Amino acid sequence: SCLVASQSISDFDKEVSGNAGTKIVFRTNFPESKKVAETVRGAGKNDLSKIIEQLNVGEAYVATPDQPVARKTRMIGDV
Repeated sequence: SCLVASQSISDFDKEVSGNAGTKIVFRTNFPESKKVAETVRGAGKNDLSKIIEQLNVGEAYVATPDQPVARKTRMIGDV
């Protein structure tokens, strides 16, 4: 396995992001949100880039080989 991480999708060649099995997308601002939204598949016809721009701290969209439609997830912990 191989793990790659960056604050910018532009750091990776399209082949790298296209071949990634699990993708975790945190809040990203425009115009990066448009590029990131192209790497994951959302449910329905919503503009996923706009949704990604509005994610809160601790929230992300996650897509896996077994769950290819990205789902919003939230980290929870002790306060």
